[in-house]
Amino acid sequence: MLKKSPLLQNLDQRAAELYRWLEVQTSLEFIDFERVSGDASFRRYFRLSHTKGTLIAVDAPPQYENNPAFVGVARAFKKNGLNVPEIIAADFEQGFMLISDLGDEQLLNQLNQENVDNWYQKSLQELIKLQQTVDFMDYSLPNYDRVLLMEEMDFMPEWFFHKHLGLQISTEEKNSLAALFERLCDLAISQPQVTTHLDYHSRNLMILGPQEIAIIDFQDAVVGAVSYDLISLIKDCYIKWPRQMVDGWMRDYHQMLVNAEVDNLPEIEEFIFLANAMALQRHIKVVGIFARLYQRDGKSQYLDDIPLTMEYILETCERYKEFNEFGNWLKQKVIPAFNHKQQNLKEQL
Repeated sequence: MLKKSPLLQNLDQRAAELYRWLEVQTSLEFIDFERVSGDASFRRYFRLSHTKGTLIAVDAPPQYENNPAFVGVARAFKKNGLNVPEIIAADFEQGFMLISDLGDEQLLNQLNQENVDNWYQKSLQELIKLQQTVDFMDYSLPNYDRVLLMEEMDFMPEWFFHKHLGLQISTEEKNSLAALFERLCDLAISQPQVTTHLDYHSRNLMILGPQEIAIIDFQDAVVGAVSYDLISLIKDCYIKWPRQMVDGWMRDYHQMLVNAEVDNLPEIEEFIFLANAMALQRHIKVVGIFARLYQRDGKSQYLDDIPLTMEYILETCERYKEFNEFGNWLKQKVIPAFNHKQQNLKEQL
């Protein structure tokens, strides 16, 4: 154990405290300690190299991150046979964790037209196991209820329309948005409610070896709509596939749910509609979150993911008559304002 390690050089205070905590937690001889990634949250990840391999150290400030949830969900998923990080040590008061290392190979980086069906079929099989996880021991999953669904959709008018684009929304427009959001809540709540990852997409799925999928970033898990994680994967905000393929995966997953004997499962065409409505809710939320990540947290890279997310929204609005009005309004008022904002930001760089 290195008491005065040169690895402490150039670390900020939190990282240095994390390193010192690791020295207490393990008797390993440290070889390297380097930041490997961050994400859309306040968490930071560091790879701890030692004489026997590598581990991941997590800096997750407790005032911002729900670390007991991460540990509780991880242990439940692991017990149910899912590939998730093993919790080696955790200090909830300080917000430090030591977990197993699942590597750096995100599914996103390996997907192409030839292999996507194979990887998505594997991911959907893992999703069935995830949804069937119900024993969370000392942790209880919150419900993805109307309050939370509505709160998340409100990110779009607050952070995207108002704070990012500076749009003035009339009373009539606000009422139309409120009616749409209520409808999407109704459709989400009407579905079978199951264990839900809440961010099940190609950046949170890791490749372990040639054929295995591992799952990360699950600490926000809830009891939510059966279609939510499905559409997070197949209508991913970071990569897009043809509608025919997407609909095919919806049909495949519906059959998996039939085989799993999920109660009160809608018939296939109704399921496809509900899944697309769920995607509309998610993409409305995500556009707001991407804008917030820029406006509040200074993470400008997420602005580049808004166009694809908006494309999903417009496609769903065009596909279903009841959402046409929202899609037309976005095209007339919001998309031009966003394009203008993007152009101004590029010129400032």
